[in-house]
Amino acid sequence: MPAQTRPQVRAVHCDHTATDEAVYEALQRATAPLDVAWEKLRKAKSIAIKFNQDKAPHAMVMFKGQRQQLVSDSVVRATLRLLRERSDARLLCADCSFYATYNGETVENTTNVTHLLREFEVEYLDGTKPPFTTVQTPGGGLMFDQYPMMQGVIEADEVVSVATIKNHAFMGVTGCLKNLFGLMPTEPHGARASTTTTSCVCRTCWPTWAAS
Repeated sequence: MPAQTRPQVRAVHCDHTATDEAVYEALQRATAPLDVAWEKLRKAKSIAIKFNQDKAPHAMVMFKGQRQQLVSDSVVRATLRLLRERSDARLLCADCSFYATYNGETVENTTNVTHLLREFEVEYLDGTKPPFTTVQTPGGGLMFDQYPMMQGVIEADEVVSVATIKNHAFMGVTGCLKNLFGLMPTEPHGARASTTTTSCVCRTCWPTWAAS
């Protein structure tokens, strides 16, 4: 692969006890050289952001004041602050709550960053409700040939994925790619998105899919 086409990967260290300002400065250092990405974000009229943040309070795992399995408030705040400083786009937080769909919770109860969305005037796109659209996988896909997606995400000019690294039952290591699965509507809207097999990979449907 030619060097000029390789994606840039940046990493900086930030302790879990760091202040909001320290986290912001770390994120600023990490993303400052990403000129191409920032130029796209600068031109965007709307940006959909998928934070790995949805979880019912009773299932929350904490470690020294931080959400162990989800992005922290300081990371969310730093991300939104940078986007507000470097873009005039309409910001949208998109998510499809697993807990609201399958565990009888409410989106209001499982959205852990509501206070930050209000602070930065970010709209929330609720993926448990329509409108939805079906999009084809470029090249036909290796697992699914098409996916149901939130209409608001498809209409956004750019998408930003903010996740935490952790292990996962069938992904092995989860990250920003796995985080984007949270943008797909669950049952009944997303139960059969593919013409060849189900695209629902929730805990309810995955054993059936894997055995088929």
